[in-house]
Amino acid sequence: MGLNSAVSIACLVVGAAPASAEISDGLQSETMLHPADGFTAYTFRRNEISFNQAIGLPGLAAWVWWGATDWLTVEGDIEATVGGVFEGPHYPEVSVDARIKIWRDDERGIAIAYESMLQHLWSRIDQVDEPAAGLVISRRGTSWFHHLNASQRIAPHLFVHLSAGFTFSEDLRIVGSGPLYVDQGSGGPDVRRARYHDLVTLDASASLDWRVRPWASLHGTVSTGSTFVYIDNVPRKDELCIATRIAPFYRSRHALLRTFRAELPIFAMYFPDARKAFVLAVPLFPYVYWQWQI
Repeated sequence: MGLNSAVSIACLVVGAAPASAEISDGLQSETMLHPADGFTAYTFRRNEISFNQAIGLPGLAAWVWWGATDWLTVEGDIEATVGGVFEGPHYPEVSVDARIKIWRDDERGIAIAYESMLQHLWSRIDQVDEPAAGLVISRRGTSWFHHLNASQRIAPHLFVHLSAGFTFSEDLRIVGSGPLYVDQGSGGPDVRRARYHDLVTLDASASLDWRVRPWASLHGTVSTGSTFVYIDNVPRKDELCIATRIAPFYRSRHALLRTFRAELPIFAMYFPDARKAFVLAVPLFPYVYWQWQI
């Protein structure tokens, strides 16, 4: 299952539940949850839905957010649920996220929320497998992060988002190799390995969010520890992500076009255990999403 399947699903769902005309000013009033891999403190309205599809990544790589109430927004990972059936031991993987509104004052532009994501992998997976770059990251078992998020509007369309918390990782392995590591005795390549069991690490992020136009916004995030979108649920990672979001058809009369959005990211990640950096200097792996109100 790939991009065509995901778009077909989106067409069916959006076609069956046309988007509300309330999203007429596009990105400037839209609720964003993880722009540029950051964490906001906002929750969806009741029965607001977002269907998300990554492009350029293997597998389905799709997830859905749903406003269960005005104060609770939950997420389900389609890739984990469906993909787990095709991998031994052939059980759906557990991967769910929930964000709970603690306080929101729209007049002052302040919001606070608690967010938690639980993921359980029945078998070991290589989440990053780039031998040419000398970096392999694999996980198994339970990963669970808990974050407290805060958002502050500092201008009509300018926001700051802060998040802090911790991640529990049952089994994490990080391997770095290549010319950087040379065994002086043998002259051959060396390998740096780090393996953690029942690891607890701190997470933190700070984001700037500028809704420049109804059809375009700019975002930047610096973070350490686990994030949600790019190489998700992996602690011991430092990241800088800069992204633009676009809503090119936000005035369209057709629901599928009017609700279409895309995030175009560039980022740099550093893994101190492997002493390796992973850099995406051009937005080769964007993700698209459709967001609407039932």
